[in-house]
Amino acid sequence: MEQVVGYVRQSTKIQKSLGAQESVLLKEAEKRHHQIAHVFSDKASGKNLDRKGIQLLKQLLVKKQVKYLYVWRMDRISRNTSDMLKFYDFCQSYGVKIISIADPINVTTETMTRFHISVIGSVAEMQRELLRENKLEGNRQKHSQGLALSAHVAYGYKYKNKLMEIDLVEAKIVEKVYELYLTGYGYRKISNLLNAEQVTFKGKMFNSGHIRNMLINPVYTGIIDNHFGIVKGQHTAIVSPQLFEKAKGIRESKQLMRKDWRRSFLVKKIKCPYCNKALTIQYAQDLSKLSKIYYYTCSSYIANGKSVCRGYRLNTRKIEAEVVKDIMSFLLNTTILEQIGVSVDRKIEHIKKSKTLDKQQQAKDKQLLFCEFELGKLSQEKLREEIAYLNKQSLKLPTEEIPNIVDVKDLSRRMQQLGEPEAMPTVLQYQFFQEIIDRIVVNEYKMLTGLYLKGMDKNVLSMLEREVE
Repeated sequence: MEQVVGYVRQSTKIQKSLGAQESVLLKEAEKRHHQIAHVFSDKASGKNLDRKGIQLLKQLLVKKQVKYLYVWRMDRISRNTSDMLKFYDFCQSYGVKIISIADPINVTTETMTRFHISVIGSVAEMQRELLRENKLEGNRQKHSQGLALSAHVAYGYKYKNKLMEIDLVEAKIVEKVYELYLTGYGYRKISNLLNAEQVTFKGKMFNSGHIRNMLINPVYTGIIDNHFGIVKGQHTAIVSPQLFEKAKGIRESKQLMRKDWRRSFLVKKIKCPYCNKALTIQYAQDLSKLSKIYYYTCSSYIANGKSVCRGYRLNTRKIEAEVVKDIMSFLLNTTILEQIGVSVDRKIEHIKKSKTLDKQQQAKDKQLLFCEFELGKLSQEKLREEIAYLNKQSLKLPTEEIPNIVDVKDLSRRMQQLGEPEAMPTVLQYQFFQEIIDRIVVNEYKMLTGLYLKGMDKNVLSMLEREVE
């Protein structure tokens, strides 16, 4: 049974025009003795067709069960001329007639229809550009007057009558954050303390990012700072410029202390076994030797503390030495390398056969499309879309990465030339291990359980264990 459907769109979530548009569509359809089965909708810009509602609509049209599509105006579909024409051609290819109420298409010939849509699209593009310019100018005026650009204001304030007003409860929290930071508390300790007191950040738990943003945002000193520049705001300051500068000085001194150029070559390769977040580098001072001890530590724990992860860290020298030893054992094992060579040959042969079959099938599919076009079953635009789709699929033919036996032997040679990683690894050592290691797996007991090299899906440790057996 052929259906009648509608489509409505509003540019922002603040607007409330969807209901009005839908009411107009239903009334117009009733006049034409049509009954709209479903109205698709979007709350998004009309700059392109990348919208959920329009995509669901297109999926229904492909089923060839829709006869009429009602819209209030053509610019509800898109404010882009090219997209508007593409959507019109798409509807034509599936036998769907677009009924636009505010700007009806009354011409009869295909050429004049496309011309009419082009004019509508050009006007829509111009209106969209004017709206953008008006919004930009409006924001510039707001900025010059020391006003917030939108209702999304910083924690500690509320938006009322186009002004930022102090939220007394949140402002007390902002003051407390500055007070704690200036007395020696770090981001994580402050967030943990607030969470323990069941204080929330807009309904969510506090984290280190929230604390940092409070300490670097000059809005709390009564300033508006954005891409238009810096001006004095109309809102009341929560902290003094002097307190803000003191916090800035502490932050910069901490950043200077944290500067550390050790090239820890397993960074980004290991994840925490508890929360699955990447391990990052942290160090502790060894006072007995006046030196530093480096650790791979859970980044989530560093940022947010025990509220998100119980914590995990590995001594860099120990885990790096173990990984290097296992990689060398693997690269020097001729039996394993020969087995990999046989596996590589099989994979190459399989992929070659798969590619040949896929290319043959694509050639048949293209031939069928051209036949349908010759018989008038496909429009030129639809043919172009289908051919483009097949060509795109050809780029997705199996191209899985294959370990190359010659490259593995080359890795062994390069590794021997680099030598044992030093206490402060060299640039070449860092680059080498970052290049060849895909990922490292460790368990909660700080044991190495998985070592994967790039281009290989098998665990190196498992292969070494089988060889020993």
